[in-house]
Amino acid sequence: MWKVMVIDDEPKIRRGLCHLIEASDLPLTLCAQADDGETALRLALETRPDILLLDINIPRLNGLSLLEKMQCNGLDPKCIIVSGYDDFQYAQAGIALHVERYLLKPVQEKELFRCLASCITQLQDDAARAHALESESLLKDNRELLLLRLGQDWIAGRLSAEQVVRQLAGWGVECPNHFTAVMVAPDMSTALDIRLDAAACAELLRAELAHEDVFLTGGQGRLHFFALTRHAPDEVCCQRLHDQFKATLGIDCLTTTDYVNDPADLPQVYRRMMDMVHGRQAPHLDHALSYINDNYAHTDISLNAAASALNISPSYISRVLKRYKNATFVDLLTNRRMQAAIELLRHTDLKLSAIASQVGFSNQHYFSSTFKKMTGESPSEFRERSQRSCDD
Repeated sequence: MWKVMVIDDEPKIRRGLCHLIEASDLPLTLCAQADDGETALRLALETRPDILLLDINIPRLNGLSLLEKMQCNGLDPKCIIVSGYDDFQYAQAGIALHVERYLLKPVQEKELFRCLASCITQLQDDAARAHALESESLLKDNRELLLLRLGQDWIAGRLSAEQVVRQLAGWGVECPNHFTAVMVAPDMSTALDIRLDAAACAELLRAELAHEDVFLTGGQGRLHFFALTRHAPDEVCCQRLHDQFKATLGIDCLTTTDYVNDPADLPQVYRRMMDMVHGRQAPHLDHALSYINDNYAHTDISLNAAASALNISPSYISRVLKRYKNATFVDLLTNRRMQAAIELLRHTDLKLSAIASQVGFSNQHYFSSTFKKMTGESPSEFRERSQRSCDD
């Protein structure tokens, strides 16, 4: 996330700009706000914003002087001037201080977001160039560390997939169009005070997954470590990975994998995997259950169809359902169909063939055998017993 600071001495305008930042879909976070230049300088030195929304006419230290002092202190954020004055001299001075845009109040939301998106693109390009320049002198001796940092910037959204692919290509590493993400996280219930070295753990991941052709690794402190592989590891490999982490680091670990269909999807897949390994409620659990509830009557419903509708991988749905419901997709679908069949048998006189069709079975015989397997009675026996109970 890129940090934005809002500086304006008009409370209503300042609050409005802050609200737009917080409500936008752009990868931005509001790091500070100020109503005068001196306070803004102090906060900027503390928070080091990436982007400024700055009014020139602010008390104690005007906007242009503020920019000069920030640059003298080693800060060079992208700056969008927001002013109530269409003054050519201000605009000309802003150009000399590398101001990106000069917007007149009242600011139009679309124009502001367009300027912010442009700043983000420039920041990403700057970050990519910094990676490239740094790699020229450091790659030979620090290859693993650079790959680790590149992976961390990718999953955090600081670099786009296209920029990462270009950077990897510059280092002689090919990024495939489809790949598997493998994540390992310490079991925090048994290792609350550990602090592990991300680079060392990434190297361990790479060593254990060598046969799966690892092309990038990463991690975040003691929370989790990941590798991107061209081939999906099987259960035996994941168990070996768990055993090796425990033998080497002396801790239990949780392991999960997920398929990445497009490099641009990695940050989203990464967040899903964090939810899994850290035991949080999976964000797509309710969506999967709702899909089953809304579509059980369709004969062509399947795990793949659900995955396509929810825009997530079938394997991820399976793991979520297994973890939180201890059941497979087919188990939950069949249970929902049987619940609906029971209601229809109790409260309608529909023929069995019609009930079978209404709960998603194209074959009455298969419906009857499934019903008996689930309830211990055939549909006809269940209906008769229910009717006798009502008569009594």
